[in-house]
Amino acid sequence: MRATTWRAVPGWCVFALALLAPGMGVAGWPNNPYTNVGVCTDPLEQHSPVLAPDGSGGSYIAWLDDRGAPPHRVFAQHLSRDGAPLWTAGGIAVSVNGVPTREPVITTDGAGGAIVAWSDFRADYSSDIRAQRVGADGSALWVAGGVPLCSAVDTQYGLSIVADGAGGAVVGWRDFRSGSEALFAQRVAAAGFVMWTVDGVHLHSEATDGQPPALAATGDGGVIASWFVQAGTSKAAMAQRISGAGVCLWPAGGVTAATAGRYSENPVLTADGQDGAILAWTDIDLDGDGMGQYSVRAQRVSAAGDLPWGGDGVMLCSAPGWKWSADIASDGAGGAVVAWRDRRDVEDDVRVQRVSAAGVGQWLGDGVPLEAVGVTSTPRIIADGFGGAIIAWCIQYPSLIFAQRLSASGIPQWSSHGVAASIGDDNWFAGGVIADGEGGAVLAWTDRRNSSDDIYAQGIDGDGRLFRSEPFVTGVNDVPGDQGGRVRLEWAPSNLDRPQAGFSMYGIWRRVAGPEAGARTMRAGTGAARAQPGVYRTTGSATGVTWWEGVDAVVAVARSAYSFVVATAADSCAAAPSRETFMVDYHVAAWDEFWSSAPDSGCSVDNLPPAVPANLYRVGGDLLQWDTPTEPDFHHFDVYGSAVDHLDGTATLLAATPNTQWSLAGLAYPWYLVTASDVHGMRAPPPSRSLPAPHPDRPPPSCGCFPHAPTRSTRGPALRSTLPQAGTVRIVVFDLAGRAVRTLVDGSFPQGRHETEWDGCDARGRAAASGSYVARLEFKGRVQVGRLELVR
Repeated sequence: MRATTWRAVPGWCVFALALLAPGMGVAGWPNNPYTNVGVCTDPLEQHSPVLAPDGSGGSYIAWLDDRGAPPHRVFAQHLSRDGAPLWTAGGIAVSVNGVPTREPVITTDGAGGAIVAWSDFRADYSSDIRAQRVGADGSALWVAGGVPLCSAVDTQYGLSIVADGAGGAVVGWRDFRSGSEALFAQRVAAAGFVMWTVDGVHLHSEATDGQPPALAATGDGGVIASWFVQAGTSKAAMAQRISGAGVCLWPAGGVTAATAGRYSENPVLTADGQDGAILAWTDIDLDGDGMGQYSVRAQRVSAAGDLPWGGDGVMLCSAPGWKWSADIASDGAGGAVVAWRDRRDVEDDVRVQRVSAAGVGQWLGDGVPLEAVGVTSTPRIIADGFGGAIIAWCIQYPSLIFAQRLSASGIPQWSSHGVAASIGDDNWFAGGVIADGEGGAVLAWTDRRNSSDDIYAQGIDGDGRLFRSEPFVTGVNDVPGDQGGRVRLEWAPSNLDRPQAGFSMYGIWRRVAGPEAGARTMRAGTGAARAQPGVYRTTGSATGVTWWEGVDAVVAVARSAYSFVVATAADSCAAAPSRETFMVDYHVAAWDEFWSSAPDSGCSVDNLPPAVPANLYRVGGDLLQWDTPTEPDFHHFDVYGSAVDHLDGTATLLAATPNTQWSLAGLAYPWYLVTASDVHGMRAPPPSRSLPAPHPDRPPPSCGCFPHAPTRSTRGPALRSTLPQAGTVRIVVFDLAGRAVRTLVDGSFPQGRHETEWDGCDARGRAAASGSYVARLEFKGRVQVGRLELVR
């Protein structure tokens, strides 16, 4: 996972949404958060989904459904590991005894099926507790209508359930048979018969928190149950262990696990792996002014009913602010991971803490923040099966269901802000999450995208992909056919890039060694500053911190792919390879969040060699002259002497020079050849022209516009030229080393003959030394030179 560090900058960003290219998500599951799997989308109402794993990466989902008569029956569906419904479209009815039901709960049977329990209403509005076991093919394995777990008088409802490890289950509930609230539990065997006292084992009377008992399985087929009761001005967390035979092993009414605050919520419970359990809760200890200390606490109860962590447990979080709605999962090592809603600022966040078997917090002092903003649901947490945990939650409008995976050390494993499992106008996480056995998860929830309550689900794989929230860089490639200095950055879009949702933007970032002195601004951890030069951000990992500078921003328009030509700081060549690394992020204004791609690198290459040097000729027999190059990346010329009129391995390199002339004094090659090279090592192709040595009886070629004979003068040479038509003329005098001495003419001349006198001074007005010079005339793309002699 790429951890991220930020520097403060005023945040702005914009919003849009789109589909991911097919095949990039979990096979079979939709890779678009607007789609998901419609478990049941019948026009009537479906709600209250619960989940259980099938042991093969798939899931069972049960819910309350208004279809049929009477309404409010329990339906269920089996999804494959790829999210495909395996039973009849819309699911099958589990409760079929002709009475309305409520509050289904579900658990695995450990043999590829599931056990569902619910409350059945009687005609007098009292209710019973029933359960049914379903096979992987959807068949009911127990009696039609379900096995009655409790048929006592009055009302029984508010269920909890846990697998007993032997193909059956233990169900707990709230019970009013005595006229006041009590808590009971019953075990049902894999074969479908109840195993404990008729109508259940009594746990406690006068429970006051209005919740069913929390249950954690023990190795003997029994459970540890926990609940809150009022104790004076505060609440007490109570616990009881029931053996597999239905015997309460601790004192009647349970042991006091902790004396909690006045407004404490119901405890959540998980097994500790040693026939004990760990419970957690959030409590508020009010003072006389109605203010108080808000904390998250945990307690471990051993198999014998002892309290290894002390009478009131351990504090997991004592930071200021509201804390409530906790959930818990085993850490697989005798401890637990606890998640809760946490309001330290204006809106709720999600915080998570791991507590060891010894009762010691393992992560940040007050919990790891999940960078969730505006949380509106109880976070649901499950063990990921690899020492870490997966947490799911819902945030405010637009309704968004997110999930995050934490490693055993508390490091986020998915996108920094979590993975968006669903995006809608009116859905909420009234559902649950289960592990898929491969580090991923399946989520189910109640959803109103179709204007009525429906059941939807989504799978996320172990790498955090149901789709990609972040863009994906597909290439950093040289721009062909140019002089270098540019690469084309290409990326696949975020799956949040969708046209219906308005306007959003991609930011392009280049890796740098660090911010320049006086950098204008840096990007914040929340919010999304526009990527532009002078804006910096950092990313962090186990290897250290990486700095990035903004390059530019690209408006998101729901394309299937994006590209942008980016200027590079340097070109790459064999002698000096120069790769640059880029990253793309996607800004989402509606959530004040962003998602970043993995980095990728590439290099720019000069694809165009210099042109063959033009107008190569000899001046005065011993000076080689050619035209000035026009390429901006020109570096030098190579001058060769050769016995043949083309460049081959027999040629002798005479010089490498940036100048446009070379002295041939003392040389006697039949042919002279010149090539050009640029700063990237690209060399012009073999010259199309070569220059033979002058024949003794052949006069040197006419220069046309310039006298080719030296001009001698004590005042300075007079230069004569003839122009075939009016135009701009430039005449420059060079010494034999190729250095410019004086510009004599740079302007428009009429057609005809002209004479220009050089006064023998250089550009600063200083007298030039006597000797040989070369005058170069440029006119309408033509270049002519003449040899001059200055005599003092």
